[in-house]
Amino acid sequence: MATAIDTLTINADTLSQHLATANSGLSALNTGLQTLASKSTQLTSGVSQLADGAGTLAAGTQALHTKGNSLTAGTTKLASGSSQLATGTQQLTTKNQHLTSGTAQVTAGLTTLAQQTPALKQGVTKLDTGANKLTSGLTTLATNGPRLTSGMQTILAGNQQATAGTRKLATGAESVTTGTAKVQTGNQKLATSLKKAGDRATVHPSQLTYRQFAKPTTTSHTERDDAPNNGTGMAPYMVSVSLFVGALAFNMMFDMYTPRKYPRSGVAWWTGKASIMGAFVLGEAILIISLLELIDGLAPVHAWATFVMILCTGAAFMAIVYWLNLVLGRPGAFFAMILMVLQLGGSAGTYPIQLSNGFFNAIHPWLPMTYSVNGLRETLMIGNTALPEMGMLLGVTVAFSGLAVLFYARRHGRISAMDFTDKVPGTQTKS
Repeated sequence: MATAIDTLTINADTLSQHLATANSGLSALNTGLQTLASKSTQLTSGVSQLADGAGTLAAGTQALHTKGNSLTAGTTKLASGSSQLATGTQQLTTKNQHLTSGTAQVTAGLTTLAQQTPALKQGVTKLDTGANKLTSGLTTLATNGPRLTSGMQTILAGNQQATAGTRKLATGAESVTTGTAKVQTGNQKLATSLKKAGDRATVHPSQLTYRQFAKPTTTSHTERDDAPNNGTGMAPYMVSVSLFVGALAFNMMFDMYTPRKYPRSGVAWWTGKASIMGAFVLGEAILIISLLELIDGLAPVHAWATFVMILCTGAAFMAIVYWLNLVLGRPGAFFAMILMVLQLGGSAGTYPIQLSNGFFNAIHPWLPMTYSVNGLRETLMIGNTALPEMGMLLGVTVAFSGLAVLFYARRHGRISAMDFTDKVPGTQTKS
């Protein structure tokens, strides 16, 4: 018994020492808990600010706001629990008899708190990440909002067009139905008409019917040009060349400037010379048409029109060559020869003008011999009217005759009557 009491006493002393040590540790723990309690207010304030910031960030969505409120409530409960922990610590200090159980509970609570702290940090990190994603999503939604609105408007317009098209399609379907009915009616009428036509188209062939099928058409040939030989075809060209050569020869043999007596005016001076030229043109025209018909056997389609065409051609050529010699003298004869050479190649007398080069194609419409050749072809072989060609040649005759009259009118003032007083006719010279 005494030994047991001594052992119990020793153990009691040891327990008292341990309790003193525990009391000292609890005092340090109490100091730490008080410090934690004093910092709990700041922690609560910081958590409240965090909750306010989270609430501001998630103002656009009700779910995030609700979670922020829940986080704020949880933080408040944590602060309240910290206060309760401090109160319990004070009670633990005063009540040493409940120290062991209280210490165990505190140790368990702290352990639980330590274990849940990483989870809390992870939850807060996830909350921050989710808030950032929510903010990015809201920004993307705000950026693409106009596009979404435009797309919705486009879809609405397309739906309206589709509705209108559907209505038109329905109307067209009705029209197609009506048209199909009309076509069917028309087909029935066509079938009836074809049957009637088939009944009426009964053919009773004869030899005439067979000949019509064997030879349905006949051909008839009509010569546009009556040119029995090459001489007739070349006659318009050679007659034109002969008339131009005749004009050259006449102006080389006769003095067409010097008057036989003093002229009263330039017109009278020209009239005296024109009468001689007219007589020569008439004579050569009669001679050419007579020799061609009597000796060469030429048979014009329109004989009198051919004679008039020869007169117009001779007058035009005579007026041109006469004016060149009158104005330019001997060089005028040279230029007349050049004009004749150009007309030989550009009048299309021997072959179509389309076979010539560009130069002769260009001057072809401006050559008098072009119209004489065409006119004589009409009167000799073709038989159509030659009035346009006659009119062109008469216009050339009038134009160059007028130029000659102007020349005589200017020269008339340079001569006087005394130049013709004591001289033998035919010996006058130019003034």
